[in-house]
Amino acid sequence: MSQLNNTVEILKVLNKSNCRECNELTCLAFAAAVFKGNKQLAECPHLEGDVIERFRGKTETRKTPEQDLDESVEKLKRNVSEIDLSSSARRLGAEFSDDRLTIKICGKNFSVDSKGNLSSDIHINP
Repeated sequence: MSQLNNTVEILKVLNKSNCRECNELTCLAFAAAVFKGNKQLAECPHLEGDVIERFRGKTETRKTPEQDLDESVEKLKRNVSEIDLSSSARRLGAEFSDDRLTIKICGKNFSVDSKGNLSSDIHINP
């Protein structure tokens, strides 16, 4: 185990004594707090220094749904920036002008520019 990727993996390196010296009710609660980024692994008073050093900087923290969404949207924008929108418009029977591909869906225009930015006649949620 070279990296602690979830709460259970964090729990495995703890002594599971539920001592509460870390100000958490259980070792599982402490492991969850570490995974959420609210506590540091080194805050466990029973961990040996070598264990702390071995996993220093190797504990993943959980991302918020907003962070996941932002990362996904940015990845999609990078992918769109690699597409030839002009030829895509011809293939789809859509319009291409002013660096925007515009397609009509259910009677409404939806557009994407070469940087992956979306726009529409109506509200859209990326």
